Amino acid sequence: MGELKDRKFKRIESLNLVSFTHFDKNMTPDSEGAARTLDISENGILLEFYQEFENGTFFEMEIAIHDVIINAKGKVMRCQKQEKEEKFDIGIQFIEISNEDRKAIADFLKG
Repeated sequence: MGELKDRKFKRIESLNLVSFTHFDKNMTPDSEGAARTLDISENGILLEFYQEFENGTFFEMEIAIHDVIINAKGKVMRCQKQEKEEKFDIGIQFIEISNEDRKAIADFLKG
């Protein structure tokens, strides 16, 4: 989730509801809740939160894209505080997602 030129996957801005369970580095669940996506790609998502999450921790997520629910597990690759608000942008790389769900994301990205 680096600079745009470093990205291998098409990413689009998209506001979608996500329900999640967060796990620490030892895979112990420590919080649950809902968030929204800021953008999405076949390889990961950028989420907006009111709390900070440490790099290297994990999420289990259900992502609502139109009438499809995507199930994915991901790893926090970056956490950055937003400049003007008390929110954090959390970049998550998918580490476990079915081929069917990845295809659903690809279809969504095609429009």
